[in-house]
Amino acid sequence: MKELGIVWIVLAGLTGGTAWLFEHPGLAWSLPAIAGVAAVKAALVMHYFMDLRLAPWGLRLAAGLWLAAALAVMLSGGVTL
Repeated sequence: MKELGIVWIVLAGLTGGTAWLFEHPGLAWSLPAIAGVAAVKAALVMHYFMDLRLAPWGLRLAAGLWLAAALAVMLSGGVTL
């Protein structure tokens, strides 16, 4: 339970950092940094709160690939059809 508390504090800190970056849109690296922080937060939530750390390796791999693809789409500007 102590580990989950630490992860929760880290997630809250990352949320605060993201809010700070959002308030400074003039920084050239702020949007990629926000996307990267979102990916890290998603990975932490999947790993600790969705118990992905206990899942078979194939499911963990699929989740990691999905997260990498989502980050790539965010950084590329989205998908246009």
